Parts: sequence; structure tokens; C-alpha cells
Amino acid sequence: MCMKLLCLFLALNLLAISVSSFSGSKPEPDWAKLSGFRMYAISYAKPISQITNKALDTATFVDIPIEEARRMLIGRVEATKKLLLYQTMIFCVLKFKNERERRFIISSHNGFFTDLYAERLYVVLPQYREEWEKFISRYERKLLDKDYLKHYPNEDTTQWYRGDINN
Repeated sequence: MCMKLLCLFLALNLLAISVSSFSGSKPEPDWAKLSGFRMYAISYAKPISQITNKALDTATFVDIPIEEARRMLIGRVEATKKLLLYQTMIFCVLKFKNERERRFIISSHNGFFTDLYAERLYVVLPQYREEWEKFISRYERKLLDKDYLKHYPNEDTTQWYRGDINN
């Protein structure tokens, strides 16, 4: 019974995210004005809307080079009305010239992300998907390495999640 309720709860939340993702009341980001792209390692024990700036101040992060990020975004992503499910996600904050900073959730897989400010879902165009996934994966690995070493400074055994160990 508990499992059925949990599945129903998750399904309703996903539906709510997908329906609210298309309000269209807030402008889409101007990727050409991107001036900051920071990827965070955070705990998702609380709802994403409750992640405070104070929590981000102490979280592990990596900054993604702006020119590389712009190249990956301009003309390569589009808003969508599809219902997409996150397997794993990365919390990011993007800054834009003369605009408010925006929080995003990026899927580690499948080439899509959500702009939490504009409540809009984006997909990477199919012809750029493989390059996008390599781009995200590269910075996610850097973030995980950095976060692991923050918590275990005397160990250099971060290969466990990359499959580098031959068992």
C-alpha cells in the first residue's frame, strides 16, 4: 500500500512539474547573455525550492567556462512540452547580463533541463545530444571528484563511480 501511495505521489509531482513547466509568463533566457554557469553538489533531502543561497555558499561547486557553455546552448536547445523523467539531476545556477540569476536542474542523462525561474523545460536538439552529454558528464565528474575530496581529503579513490576499478 505504501509503495502504491509513493508511486502515485511521484507521478502527481512529475505531472505537476510538466504542467507548470509551460506557463510562459516569464521570458526565456537569452543564452548569448550568459555570464556565469555554476554546477553544485547538493543534497536533495529538501524540495529544490527550499535550497537557500546560504546553503549554496557552503556547497561544493565547479564553474563551467562561459564560452564553452554558450556554444553548447545557443541554437542547440529548445523549449518542449514533453513529459521527461529525471534519472539523476544536477543543480546549477546560471547568471545573465542585466538579468536575474536563474536556477536550473540539468538531467545527467538524456539531454534536457528545467529553468526553475521561468518554469520551462528544454531539450537539447538530437544532433547535439551526444556532445551535450559528454559536456555535462565531464563537469559532473569534476564536481563529484571535488566534493568527494572535500569530505575525504586524505583519500584519492574517487574512481568508484567511474568504473575505473577492475574487480
